Amino acid sequence: MRLATLAAIVIMYAARLAHACSCVPPRPAKVELERADAVFHGTVVSIEPVESAGAASTSPEGRLAVTFEVARVWKGDITKKLVVSSISPHVGMCEIDFAVGEEWVIYGTDKDGKLHTGLCTRSHRTDKKKPSADLKVLGAGKPPKVPAAP
Repeated sequence: MRLATLAAIVIMYAARLAHACSCVPPRPAKVELERADAVFHGTVVSIEPVESAGAASTSPEGRLAVTFEVARVWKGDITKKLVVSSISPHVGMCEIDFAVGEEWVIYGTDKDGKLHTGLCTRSHRTDKKKPSADLKVLGAGKPPKVPAAP
């Protein structure tokens, strides 16, 4: 009897954890393209903690600056190198776990002049082993802007 009770508690706890991060399923790519402020395909080149009050952020916010080398653009005024704001997945279970070298299709929202993305967007990792259906739906796109020389 004790074993059955323990098993039931474990199953309920596991089910609660599985649903701790639930998002409304994203709409089709064309709809999300219209809703987003920026949409692009690129490769993560660096991930840095966001500076907070002059020191690297170790606060519970865990904000990250994820720099992408952009390959294609479908929406937004996007340059070859672009920084996207995100939250560390070690702080919030509902955040994207980016890694340097990964390719992503990013659907971003402008907040206070910074581009943000998260797990509950249509943003997703893609590569040759896992091609993105969005790339076909969105079409060829355009190359990113080349920043003006200083």
